[in-house]
Amino acid sequence: MQKALIAALSGTFIAASLSAQVVVDPCGPAVIGTPATTTDLNNLAFNVTEVGQLFLIPNPAGPGYLGHATVKKLSRTDWDAMSFTWAGPGNPPVITTDCDALNGTGDEFQCSLSRDGLVTVLDTGIGNINSTIGNHPIIAVRATPSGPFTVIGDIGGGFPPAPGYYDPQLARFDLDQNGSIDDVIYYAAPSGGIGAGIINRTTGVVTNVVTAVAPLTGQAGFQFCHSPTPQYDANNVSHALVFSAYNTSSSSDGYYYPGTNSDAYPTASSFGLVGYCFYNDGSNWDANPALLQGTAYYARAASTYGDPLKVEMNTLSGISVRAATGGSGTLNGMFPLSMSSSILVGAINIGFSTLPTPIPISVLGLNGAGSICVPPTVSVNAVAANAEYSIPLTIPAGLSPGALFAQGVAVDVITGNAYCSNVAYIEWR
Repeated sequence: MQKALIAALSGTFIAASLSAQVVVDPCGPAVIGTPATTTDLNNLAFNVTEVGQLFLIPNPAGPGYLGHATVKKLSRTDWDAMSFTWAGPGNPPVITTDCDALNGTGDEFQCSLSRDGLVTVLDTGIGNINSTIGNHPIIAVRATPSGPFTVIGDIGGGFPPAPGYYDPQLARFDLDQNGSIDDVIYYAAPSGGIGAGIINRTTGVVTNVVTAVAPLTGQAGFQFCHSPTPQYDANNVSHALVFSAYNTSSSSDGYYYPGTNSDAYPTASSFGLVGYCFYNDGSNWDANPALLQGTAYYARAASTYGDPLKVEMNTLSGISVRAATGGSGTLNGMFPLSMSSSILVGAINIGFSTLPTPIPISVLGLNGAGSICVPPTVSVNAVAANAEYSIPLTIPAGLSPGALFAQGVAVDVITGNAYCSNVAYIEWR
């Protein structure tokens, strides 16, 4: 979501001191270390004046990563889409021309990629020659994971018709819950929440629209959610979602939703599943992150976008399955890229409730990050490889609808540091 919206909503900041501050949830993902700006993917590295959005996927042709960014180029005032390749942390981006034909007059924004690198979606500005509507998301394709994109046209069908900036992002999961993986588009919904629908990659038509994250109306000063970014596993399937929420008391902060969409979690949603605030950056606007496992590269702004902020965290996604036939699903845990070589062992604590008062790791005399929130009724052992672990579970057939809480607790064998994930849900219907 564009930082310019802050100016448009500037009147709401007058009441900021009257609103309750957004509090980082102790049962959200453990933020590891102190978030800091990155020089790898900053303004200087791209030779631009501002970086307003980042997106990264592992390069399907390998090695390294493919990236898209929203930038303000030198001597320009409009936002443009930019494509690049990246060898990984410690390296500068290498700019390519793959997105150049997508740019026109006005602002382009939130340029993202499908996991195979063949499809891109992005917001376009008024007057963009690639959009018949103007100021509306478009879809473009190519035959290989490199080279220029060919525009198909405007995203349509069940996609909200009102023109505006939607922060479109592509994902892969079973949205219609029929047992097969769907191509999905996430977007900032006009309702103030996050929407999702199945997208046809060859036409841009969207169907099966659902509410992925409901508006956070229970938070004082809440305005809207934006910047949805799916979290993928090693098999290129999405299990969870990072998004940002704008509150008048603290600008825009990072949130983690340990599922794919709230329509799939009716029981857990009734328990309060709306997403966890894991980082409050004061009055800064954090938005539009690239997300690789547990590492997020946030575009970060005060009055203008400065260097992106790197936030590292330990996350756990939940599962939602149909119990009628004995459904199965996978709990998926993620650590930051910097811990890819670490030896991590631990357990998933599964319980019927959460602790009334979370217990910080530090209170137990341990170094690390996070708080224990789920008293274990059952613990399932987990070993992380390449900063990721997965626990498959099958729900016995015939159970009445219900849900359990789950939380990952891991120890780095080399350092002895302990890390807690967020609380996730195991739901059956």
